[in-house]
Amino acid sequence: MILLNDVRYSARSLARTPGLAVALVLTIAFGIGSNAAVHGFVRGVLARDMPLPDSDGVVSVVGADANGVGPVSYDDYLEASATGRQRSLALA
Repeated sequence: MILLNDVRYSARSLARTPGLAVALVLTIAFGIGSNAAVHGFVRGVLARDMPLPDSDGVVSVVGADANGVGPVSYDDYLEASATGRQRSLALA
């Protein structure tokens, strides 16, 4: 009920000042439009699909040790899989 009263009050206030209402609507519209344009541009430039035949199968292997969590080199991965330390590796 309180939300309905707030919406009615807002509508009455904007009806009394149509110039402000138009300015608010245009500001929100330009903000949404510019945000969508910038997002589309950045996505098109930076987030291109990987040129791999099966890019859905690509994974990242990270490891945890006393220094924290971080990427694992291929040699470290081979060593961990040979010694049975798979629990310290995770697929991301």
